[in-house]
Amino acid sequence: MASYTPNLNLLMKDPVADGADTFNIETMLNQNWEKIDRQVLLAMAAYQVSILLAAMLLVAPAAAAVVFIRMFVANKPRGYFGFWLEERFPGSKLNPPQKAGGNHASA
Repeated sequence: MASYTPNLNLLMKDPVADGADTFNIETMLNQNWEKIDRQVLLAMAAYQVSILLAAMLLVAPAAAAVVFIRMFVANKPRGYFGFWLEERFPGSKLNPPQKAGGNHASA
C-alpha cells in the first residue's frame, strides 16, 4: 500500500505491496515534483525576506543616528557644546585644569 512522506506529503509506493500496479506518471512523478517545486519556491522567498530584514537591521542604527543628529544637534546654536572642549570651565572631561606654576616636584 502506498504511503506519504511526513514533511512534503510526497507519494511513496511500496515495491512489495504495489509492485503489480501500473506506473502512473501523473500521481507518482508530476504531483510529487509540483510539491517539491512549491516548497523550494517558498524556501527561496523566505531566504530573500531574511536577507532584506538583515539589511534593514544593519541600516537602522545609522539612520537613527542621522535622525538624532538632525533633531537634537543640528539646530543648536554655534558653541552650544563648546563647554566640553574649552579650558576655561574647570572640571570638563576633555581638558582637565592644569596646576599653576608648571610641572615640578614639591618639597
